Amino acid sequence: MNRKDRRKSRHKKEILDAAMSVFLKKGYNATMREIAEESEFSVGTLYNFFEGKKELYQALMRVHADKIFEELSEYFNRGENDYARLVNFIRGHRKVLTDNARAVILYSTETKSIDAGVQTNLIAAIEERHEKIRERLIGVLASGMDNELFFRHDPEELAVLLEGAMTKLTYFLLSHPGGAVHEESTKMIEDFFFRGLLTEKGWALRNQKRKISLD
Repeated sequence: MNRKDRRKSRHKKEILDAAMSVFLKKGYNATMREIAEESEFSVGTLYNFFEGKKELYQALMRVHADKIFEELSEYFNRGENDYARLVNFIRGHRKVLTDNARAVILYSTETKSIDAGVQTNLIAAIEERHEKIRERLIGVLASGMDNELFFRHDPEELAVLLEGAMTKLTYFLLSHPGGAVHEESTKMIEDFFFRGLLTEKGWALRNQKRKISLD
């Protein structure tokens, strides 16, 4: 990437960062002029990067969706067995969504306000990323069953159940004043989920209480 492209990329990021701040303060009703003022660029410069507010909002959500997807995917590569990889994912899910709390809150509160066509396309793009994470989760669950760490259940149903519980709890906690997803919240999900999943072999691993690093 040459100097001109680096500068253009930096300016685009600054505009997106400003848009995040403005949308969180004023909702989707915020104007391009307000975003321009926050970014310290002219309105014309914003239109050099985005056709309008809908495209800017959509680009903002896609950037953060990609970031969340990449960070969540990495947790499936950590751990010496399927149990450890699953625990890493559960704890990593809390960390990633908390680290990206502003994007999570904005998506959950303002996406319903955008144009129906854009909304449909954006939701479909987010769901596509969710599906890829779900496929990785299904793979870990199925492998754990094959390795006799987990009891036999439908891995797809378990993946939907686990992901849904974690995501809903995260949205709920983050949307409340001073909201944060604490370690205790994650432990509660772990306890409920593993209670009906782990075989004797799986419980032996859990009871070893190995430290599972998220670094």
